[in-house]
Amino acid sequence: MATNENTRRVLIKKQRQQLAKRRAMGKRPNEDIREYAKIQGVYLWEIAEACGVSEATVYRKLRKELSPESKAQFYNLVDKISSY
Repeated sequence: MATNENTRRVLIKKQRQQLAKRRAMGKRPNEDIREYAKIQGVYLWEIAEACGVSEATVYRKLRKELSPESKAQFYNLVDKISSY
C-alpha cells in the first residue's frame, strides 16, 4: 500500500512540475484557438452550444493539443459563430 501512495505522490509531483513549466512559458495547449475565439468575441460556451456538447467537454478537448484537422474545425466554427 505504501508503494502505491509513493507512486501516486511522484506522479502528482511530475504533473505539477509540468504544469508549472507550461505556465512559466506562458502557453497552454491550444492557446491559439482560445486567443482566436477571444479576438473574434466568441465564448467557449457558444462553441459548445453550436457543437451540441457541454462547455466542460470543450474545455476537456482543449486540455491537450489538437490535431491540425481538429484545429481547423474549431477555427471554422469560431468564424461561423462570429459572423452572426
